Amino acid sequence: MFKKIILLALSLSLVFFSSCKGEIQLEAQTQIALGTVCSIKLPKGTKNSVYEECFKILSNVEQEISRTREDSYISVLNRDKKVQTNTEVFQLFEYAIDLAKESEGKFNIAMGKVVSLWDIGGSNQRIPSSLELNEAKIDYNEIILDKANLSISIPSNMEIDFGALGKGYAGDKLRDYLKSVELDKAIVNLGGNVLVIGNKSENQPWTIGLQDPNDIEKIFVALKVEDLSIVTSGTYERFFYQEGIKYHHILDPNTLYPSESDILSSTIIGKDSLICDSLSTTCFLLGREKALEFMKNYEDYSAFFLLSDNSIVTSDNFNYEYRVFEN
Repeated sequence: MFKKIILLALSLSLVFFSSCKGEIQLEAQTQIALGTVCSIKLPKGTKNSVYEECFKILSNVEQEISRTREDSYISVLNRDKKVQTNTEVFQLFEYAIDLAKESEGKFNIAMGKVVSLWDIGGSNQRIPSSLELNEAKIDYNEIILDKANLSISIPSNMEIDFGALGKGYAGDKLRDYLKSVELDKAIVNLGGNVLVIGNKSENQPWTIGLQDPNDIEKIFVALKVEDLSIVTSGTYERFFYQEGIKYHHILDPNTLYPSESDILSSTIIGKDSLICDSLSTTCFLLGREKALEFMKNYEDYSAFFLLSDNSIVTSDNFNYEYRVFEN
């Protein structure tokens, strides 16, 4: 099952510049990568080799950190409990563990075994037994980082999952590449992790629609942004029902069950996709009150939360124009 697109285009503003004289059209190429639909929209006339390089970057990220590729660093680590990585992947582990400590364990890449047991969105989604869950090791402090050798070790019955930061990592790589070839306008959508480069036109930002958690066929708000990443985490991405109860894929390290957060949709806006990606999940798990306090540590990143009572709250530094739609 492919993860549903979280951030949707609002009318044609995400597909083309408007047809006014002097404005540039965007053309899209789409492929399946990172377990989702990935779309790259670049100015009309861009060489095909640029698109090819973008999808090559996504393929390389899969080779590094995908849990579904047997030869990735993450798969080897989960299987052999030790792996030697490259510098970038090692730095991802360092970042993830720092964020885990900062969030008091709410962000936790050591939840891979628990994710596998639930398999929400997979072919064997189910409610695991208490015994299975309790036997899974999730203490991120037991991840051993050997910087001198770029090696990582984990205990038995622990698995690593980069689902809350992998697409953000890929988004930053794409941004750096596109800017290195001097493309000043682009839209990248990695299955809902959206990156926009530049603006729609002079003095006109991009308009990004956020999917309504209560009706995934609709958007509930439109945000105006430029040259930023926009990442959302929510209960509507992957889930299943059993005996009338909804079980979604964002698992709480404290309970090992789907989070009972009062946030339905957690959106983070900022420069780096990696940070936006990981903070969107962290804030969702923290819940409204703690998330707003936590975001004070990230003055260059803004939060936009839709709560379970359908009210909207934003971080203190949120200063983007937006429009709410009544559905």
